[in-house]
Amino acid sequence: MIHIFGSQQTGFVSGQIILLPPLKRKTEQAAVLQKLENKKWMPAARCPCSQKTAAVLSAAVLAVKNCCCCCPTAEMLCGLSSTRRPHDLFHHTLYCSIDNGAIQCEHGKVPASKVTSMKRLSSVAWQKLHSKYGGGPILNSDDFCMECLKDGAKSAVSADVYRERRASLKTLAEAALAGNCPDGPSYFISKTWLTHWLRRKNADIPSDGDNGPTSALRCCHGDFLPEHAPGAKRVSVPEILWLFLYQTVHEKKADDTVTFPSDSHPCETCSRELSDVASVEVNLRAVKLKQRQNHEKLISGKSFALHPGQKYYLVPSSWLSEWRAYITATGKNISSLPEPQTLEAVARSLICEKHSRLLQRPLDLVLKRGSIIQKASNTDGLTIIPEYDWKLFSEEWSATPGKGISAEIAFSKSSQDKLHGSSEAVPITDGNLGQSLDDTNDDLGAREPYIRTDPEVCEECIGERESCALVEKLNYQNEDIHVYFVHGKEAPKSIKEASKAVTVPDRRTSKRSRRTSSGNSISLKVSGSTSVYQLKLMIWESLGIVKENQMLHKGSVEIEDDFATLADKSIFPGDFLWVRDSEIYENRDIAGE
Repeated sequence: MIHIFGSQQTGFVSGQIILLPPLKRKTEQAAVLQKLENKKWMPAARCPCSQKTAAVLSAAVLAVKNCCCCCPTAEMLCGLSSTRRPHDLFHHTLYCSIDNGAIQCEHGKVPASKVTSMKRLSSVAWQKLHSKYGGGPILNSDDFCMECLKDGAKSAVSADVYRERRASLKTLAEAALAGNCPDGPSYFISKTWLTHWLRRKNADIPSDGDNGPTSALRCCHGDFLPEHAPGAKRVSVPEILWLFLYQTVHEKKADDTVTFPSDSHPCETCSRELSDVASVEVNLRAVKLKQRQNHEKLISGKSFALHPGQKYYLVPSSWLSEWRAYITATGKNISSLPEPQTLEAVARSLICEKHSRLLQRPLDLVLKRGSIIQKASNTDGLTIIPEYDWKLFSEEWSATPGKGISAEIAFSKSSQDKLHGSSEAVPITDGNLGQSLDDTNDDLGAREPYIRTDPEVCEECIGERESCALVEKLNYQNEDIHVYFVHGKEAPKSIKEASKAVTVPDRRTSKRSRRTSSGNSISLKVSGSTSVYQLKLMIWESLGIVKENQMLHKGSVEIEDDFATLADKSIFPGDFLWVRDSEIYENRDIAGE
């Protein structure tokens, strides 16, 4: 849209009267202007415009040619198609009425800010256009807006004054942040707010950042917030600085400016509430400190030696990890972590209703440097703790001392004894302690230590739960397994034990199979219902090993029976298999299968 400005004998025009399509580059604009300038206008009998009007418009085109910056944009010519030819655009825009409202201010005048949106037009041209197309309003050089000029001048002066006063008071503000406030009346403002005010780069004029120097110090009751409340740090500033800040902010947002003299008293309600919270936190710190002192070994999480003949207790490993995190939390996190469950509730959840036995197994025992210790875990199984710690836990976490899960160290001759607790699995007492330890050191394979619990472990319920979990785990679709091509008779130990390692879930694979740089490993997308025969075809396609020559293994077990599924062979997502080429049969094309 182009606006045309003139002197007292001329008028303003604003409307879609220019013959330019919405072109962005000035070279394109100039080319269109040149075409319009050289255009031979149609006679009056054939064109709606008279020859004089066409001449006036040609002159307007020449005027526009001198300021291409005023050419219309695609948004301004929103009613016109950018694909139209200049001739079509000319005839379309020719019938649009003149609209000078776009260059008027709220006072009905022309503000100085719209000078770049106007263009001078002679009185004759204006009269011709106005009589032909109408519109308006008619504006001349006397219609400039004095109110807008005054407002602009006032803003410029205000910026200069604000900048000068701010520079002179900056030293006082910095001294206030350092804790040096001169004698005399003083007022409290937010320390954070004053710091941001000093750091602000654009400090020429007041901005929204000047709103609320005391808003952070107001409580929900509208009074002065106590200093130890979160985010209520304050500094004392001299009166001259406060008056400057108050005047600046009050002009923009009067409701957000509250005065707090240096002798203001904190809100009694908030002080009482904060005192209660502080008292609770102090008590909580004391309780946690006492528990850390009572359970130093358990807090460390290190394994300790277990001795036959001594009584122990079992707690879930997950509860023990949660308790450690809760007890060791400090600072802001001291009251954010939830308390662990009471041990009474935890103990009840570990007993099956059907057999009144344990629903979890204790973690296995190992012999290390002649000592019996328990394997560590933060999530699985039951962890053994000394009787002394259990008695303290009973007091601290609401448990009945006699209703805990007791445990003792026993030795078995076989794994069956460990599972069923037969009469041959003998617990060790103080009388035969030395002999039993000697026997253990002499023949570790024959006599293995294990944890005998009271109540016993419910193998039936645990077996049912593990079976359901196994079925669910084997019911997978489109997951990755890894196959290594081993050259030689035996696979390396690292490959045989790879299936026991923890796999990374949801690993991205861009293709169905992916070779490593050595070419000896691939990843295949399979499902639990994939047959061994289909898996061998995939390996044949990827590694070039004929199906009949494939000796496929998981760990040390060879995978046979082509009609069995991967679920039947207990092959899980992420498992590592290895294959060897027997080279018995000659290589042939897989297309024949």
